[in-house]
Amino acid sequence: PCDMPVILCGDFNSLPQSGVVDYLIKGEVERSHVDFREFGDKYLFNEWSAMQDEFVENDVLKHRFNFDRAYKDEHESGLKWTNYTYDFRGIIDYIFFSKEHLGLLGNLKQIPESWFEQQKIVGAPHVHFNSDHFSLLVELELRNSGLSSSSGQDINNSNSNNPSNNVNCQLTNSVSSNSST
Repeated sequence: PCDMPVILCGDFNSLPQSGVVDYLIKGEVERSHVDFREFGDKYLFNEWSAMQDEFVENDVLKHRFNFDRAYKDEHESGLKWTNYTYDFRGIIDYIFFSKEHLGLLGNLKQIPESWFEQQKIVGAPHVHFNSDHFSLLVELELRNSGLSSSSGQDINNSNSNNPSNNVNCQLTNSVSSNSST
């Protein structure tokens, strides 16, 4: 496992059942994953021989991070989509975090689908949303994992009520526009 806390977030353009998300959550992905079969795997795997042996075992690409995913499922997090266009709705934006170092305390809930229907919003960008991606916001707690500073002091303590142990992570998409008159 990785020795440092890691937060990885962004627009991955990959659905939850994709090889990308499998790789990040499971710590490995097989060459035979359906994503690679459908799109051709030759260009993806030609360079595997150049990677360190610890990251490649036969036809499996591995990593050492032990990631968890905020907004795991619709029932737990209330998230049905992160991308909302006129012809596509799905989860393609993610916040991953190293679960041995960070704990999920909470997350921003999704705007109810009924609101979109009432406002007659069938896709974004829209006057109410400057992007087709919705913001993700989570609150993470730094766990007492024995991390120490260069002076040898424990950099976090076991008191989870200490606000300095909490990390806010927000993934936003912003669009700026300049208009000339």
